[in-house]
Amino acid sequence: MGSRSISAMEGLGPTPLLEGSQRTRSTRGHAWRAGLFLVYTVVALVVAVGALSATSGQEEKDGIASLVRGTAHRPYIYRQLVPAFIRVLQSPWPEEQWDRLGQRMADAGVVHYLERATNIRYGWWRPQDLPVVVLGGLINIFSVLGFLYAFRALLKNQLRAPDVFYDAVPAVTIYATVFMNQFGVYSYDYPQLALFTTGLWLLARRSWTLFYPLLTIAMINKETSVLLIVVFIVAYWRKMRVRATATHLAWQCALAGAVIVVVRSLFAGSPGQGVERHLFDHNIGFLLNPSDDYGVLAAIVVFGGLFARDWHQKPDFLRRASIIFCPLVILTFLFGWINELRDFYEFYVIAAALC
Repeated sequence: MGSRSISAMEGLGPTPLLEGSQRTRSTRGHAWRAGLFLVYTVVALVVAVGALSATSGQEEKDGIASLVRGTAHRPYIYRQLVPAFIRVLQSPWPEEQWDRLGQRMADAGVVHYLERATNIRYGWWRPQDLPVVVLGGLINIFSVLGFLYAFRALLKNQLRAPDVFYDAVPAVTIYATVFMNQFGVYSYDYPQLALFTTGLWLLARRSWTLFYPLLTIAMINKETSVLLIVVFIVAYWRKMRVRATATHLAWQCALAGAVIVVVRSLFAGSPGQGVERHLFDHNIGFLLNPSDDYGVLAAIVVFGGLFARDWHQKPDFLRRASIIFCPLVILTFLFGWINELRDFYEFYVIAAALC
């Protein structure tokens, strides 16, 4: 066939058969993404309702309504991202209108429906607190959705697997947190999970322009976000020029320190104490007698086996990032409940990926 004929054929573009095949693949791709979003939304709803069922009953001390009012105790009052966002959402209406809305919600039986869905009584909620509780629940839903897509992106960045793996593992990972919430869920827990996972993904991609704003927001949500700086140090030690590493580290420490100083100074007069100490009143006793937590300990043993299996074949970034377990377990042992697994959410993300 002559070159003129070939050129003429090349100018015809894709054949109708190829165009149809491309359109079919594109349609299937859109349908798959839409279906995945629907599944993730259902999972987020289930997890958010599960969070409501595990909410602590100490509303005046650490509940979302008292956090929004600014009357919560320290150190809970320091976790200001969600309360501040809710105050922004409520700002267009005066407080009296929100109170009336809460009373109408109570009269309509919203609490009754929540009690039926979660099988728990919410006798400590006042009617005027209901709008705040609902807004907090919606933030939880979006936080879980954010985690699902952030964890999916982190897995795709670090691991090689079929697409169904990337789609399914985040859903299983977030649903497992429902079993970890036996001591309650706070308003900042699922936002923290989403923010910390996104921070890990940005660190893995070296997306510094986005990482710094996220670090600031995450620090406002919970001070343990400072562990992202630890991940940066161990992940990029001797992998960047010394000057660049020092500059990044200085900026990160300055941002984290500024957030801590500002938040703590704003709420210095709040009741409570800067940290809660549970070394002697709970943790030592728990280690001596785990009592009803043998099932949790057994799960940790199985989890640890999967975590360590084929260790040297696992992604270097995730292996290095897992070092945050050490400071996290020390902080929890001193200032938290060692068997309150929600305190380990930051490490949970890394461990789940490594498992």
